[in-house]
Amino acid sequence: MISISKWVDDNFRKDPPFSFLYQDEYSKKFMDSWVFTEESVHLDHSGVKKIFSYKDPETKLKIINEIVLYEDYSAVEWVVYLKNEGKKTTPILENISAIDMEFPSTGEYNIHRSNGSGTSTADFATTINPLSKGMNLAASCQGGRSSGGGHTPAQLGGSLPFFNLEKVGEDKGMILGIGWTGQWKADFEHHTEEALRVQAGMEFTYLKLYPGEQIRTPKILLLFWQGPDTQTGNNQLRRFIYNHKTPKIDGKPVEAGIGACDWFQTSYPQTPPNPFRTGYDGRNDITEENQIQLAHRCKELGIEYYWLDAGWHERGFPMGNGSWFLKKEGFPNGWKNLISTLRELDLKFILWFAPERVCPGSQLWEEHPEWLLRFPKRVREKFTFEFSYRTFGYLYRNYGILDLGNEEARKWLTDHISNMVTDLGMDMFRHDINVDLLPFWKNADSMYRQGITEIRHIEGLYAFYDELLERHPNLIIDCVSAGNRRIDLETISRSVRMWTSDYTLEPIGVQCVTYGLNLFIPGHAGGLYPKNNPFSKYAFRSNLSGGAVFTWDLNDKDFPDDLARKLVDEIKRYRPLFYGDFWPLTPYSLSSRVWMAWQFDRPDMGKGLVFAFRRPKAEREIKLLLRGIEEDRQYEIHFVDQDTRIRIKGKELLEKGLVIEEDNAPESSLVAYEIVK
Repeated sequence: MISISKWVDDNFRKDPPFSFLYQDEYSKKFMDSWVFTEESVHLDHSGVKKIFSYKDPETKLKIINEIVLYEDYSAVEWVVYLKNEGKKTTPILENISAIDMEFPSTGEYNIHRSNGSGTSTADFATTINPLSKGMNLAASCQGGRSSGGGHTPAQLGGSLPFFNLEKVGEDKGMILGIGWTGQWKADFEHHTEEALRVQAGMEFTYLKLYPGEQIRTPKILLLFWQGPDTQTGNNQLRRFIYNHKTPKIDGKPVEAGIGACDWFQTSYPQTPPNPFRTGYDGRNDITEENQIQLAHRCKELGIEYYWLDAGWHERGFPMGNGSWFLKKEGFPNGWKNLISTLRELDLKFILWFAPERVCPGSQLWEEHPEWLLRFPKRVREKFTFEFSYRTFGYLYRNYGILDLGNEEARKWLTDHISNMVTDLGMDMFRHDINVDLLPFWKNADSMYRQGITEIRHIEGLYAFYDELLERHPNLIIDCVSAGNRRIDLETISRSVRMWTSDYTLEPIGVQCVTYGLNLFIPGHAGGLYPKNNPFSKYAFRSNLSGGAVFTWDLNDKDFPDDLARKLVDEIKRYRPLFYGDFWPLTPYSLSSRVWMAWQFDRPDMGKGLVFAFRRPKAEREIKLLLRGIEEDRQYEIHFVDQDTRIRIKGKELLEKGLVIEEDNAPESSLVAYEIVK
């Protein structure tokens, strides 16, 4: 373990870890002539915060680098702010990199990462990029959402903004994490035998700052690890996230819950086809009666959250986006009867919003057009679209984006959502955004202010979240973005993930999504498309990582209540184990002929959990070599599905492996273990 304080002193003082072009000059060539100041602040949760400032005597541009040191995890994170303290507009600032550093290198690196989310089997797929001398790797997200990926495997493009840089043959490396919920980029260049250059920041900046104006850059995390393999580093990151980044209520990290989402309840009566619902499986036909019925079913099955998704608001989904008021049709008594039912049943309440998208005819569209980012008519008429759904094609030409960089708009949204949290007793605010924001931001920028609209929007997003959480300390935010396209260092410090991916078509792909995301990020939940996947252990467990979502129709007369209660009890019993170390026990694969298995291990508790999935054409038996086992301790192994137990020495378990047999395929096996005291 390295001393982070010493590492920062050795590296940041002599050469700032960021860069930019200023008056067409590279900042690292002239910043040693700027006025440097330093201060330190002691923090309760981590230790020390250092503030390094640099000021240009001529133009009065000031750079403030706020650095937080985490000695317990050999980690450091920082955010760079740029402020014009002069009386004149600054020259152009260009290509601002929040990190621009060179790391000594005498050999090869492997960069381990996961794809972004794009509603395909490639969501969060694992990738290893070798980086030898003369090689480089460029990575980014898509569409202005931080973990957004392509829609098909051929369009991958997007990456999760966490990278494990392994020094090949040296049993060590470092993890780069990026905190920016907009369009970021990262470049890794092994340009000499002596150094690996790492750069990351917004994808593009070219702007001047007005007198008194300040902007921020993406947050950067560096975490250094040592160990026998890269997953050692990933697990150090998972522990860091859980202990230092995960939101807390009453001092305890927030965990993913167990919810039932009304969006998939297929027993609702259907209205005639609606052209604005093309391609959707959800329902705008909710009523007070069927939602109260769903709430009672949640209580009967032990589900924790009643979840009201899109379609509850005026004009329904999607055309009602921008009218965040309960529709009178179907709810003649307003919220009163539904909320009183939830309180009587002691159910928690998740309510869905997509507040950044504003559709024609909605309340915000009609009353506050000045708050919206829109394309001019001449641009809308020439638009071409990637999406196949008529709904999305129509909306991309015509809808607007609520500009969170507009202080009035953000204040209205904060007050409106905050009042609903208070009035409804809302436990979880589910924030969705189903569209790419980047085209709107770029369109709004002027020639010499490129990047400013995105910066202000993202700053506004964080201010919105922070204000909500300050007003409501027990509120949980679920940041979803069309299937987890907003995962980054900033969002995971403010929210949970109750929907792993919009790829929900079949269990094998869902298992791979679960596998790839767990490599870096602990604690999430998800569901499966119910029409293709009858409720079963195999289907339900395919995306368990701390929570679960019931997408199946709970009012179906054939729904297996007893099995559902059993699986809900399993999650509640084992939930703390999902937040420990994650060990892949089989390779990543989409093949139907293999098993897929992984392990959650809590060394601090002496307990763990193994999930093994026998796919349709796989062999009957598999032997798994577990990780994190202490050879001199005795373990009790509990085969949960058979409810049988054995005791075995750790050494024997490490040498012989854990053998799992399944007569049926496809099927899942759950095995719990703990050290015998």
